[in-house]
Amino acid sequence: MKKMFILSLCIALLLAITGCGESKEQKAKAQSQKQTEASDDHTIDTALQQQMKMYKQLKQSEYDEADKVRQAEKKQLKKLRQDRVKVLEKLLKEEQDIDSGKQLIRIQKQTEKATDQEEAPSSPEQQKSEEKNEQKEKKQNEKESGSRTDKEKEMGGQNQS
Repeated sequence: MKKMFILSLCIALLLAITGCGESKEQKAKAQSQKQTEASDDHTIDTALQQQMKMYKQLKQSEYDEADKVRQAEKKQLKKLRQDRVKVLEKLLKEEQDIDSGKQLIRIQKQTEKATDQEEAPSSPEQQKSEEKNEQKEKKQNEKESGSRTDKEKEMGGQNQS
């Protein structure tokens, strides 16, 4: 029984193997079908490659354009900073000229006061009023020098940026 079973199994296997074989026509059809699929894939691949190439060119041109805009903005910003520094330097120079003129006037007043004091003895009331005037001038000079140092600090901070 066991032998029969093995024998029938071998026969069935032999029939299955011989019946499953492909003919030459079927092999040729399968091969031509594979070639057409490959050529279709090739045309799709080339079209896809062309689209990718166009996409890359588009992105590159966008990047180049944005880069040009950034460069132009940098140049404009640099020019504005230079103009601003020039204006601030000019203002500082004018303020220093004004301060030096005020100092010259103050020195002249002091020399006049000294000559006036030598010529005529002053009364206590005049001395008090002169002292008050001197104190006012000192306060005013301190305010002016404080505003000048603030502007210098501001200018120094802008030059660093």
